[in-house]
Amino acid sequence: MPITPRLAALLTILLASPCHSADPSFDCAKANHDMEDLICADDDLAALDRRMAEAYAVARKNYPASETKALKADQRDW
Repeated sequence: MPITPRLAALLTILLASPCHSADPSFDCAKANHDMEDLICADDDLAALDRRMAEAYAVARKNYPASETKALKADQRDW
């Protein structure tokens, strides 16, 4: 997958933000994919998942409405 400017910005925010919680961004009791189970079982992955979700929320809030659809597509591709 090529690194788009949006993805590069999101990753920069993710890597620069402090970690506030080791809980993932989703409810582990409702995990229904192997990847989610893996994230729930590993504190470091859970913390990274939380940071990614926080960075994505910031990116969504700061993107112009005209680019929101492209940002969502980039996130799904990720």
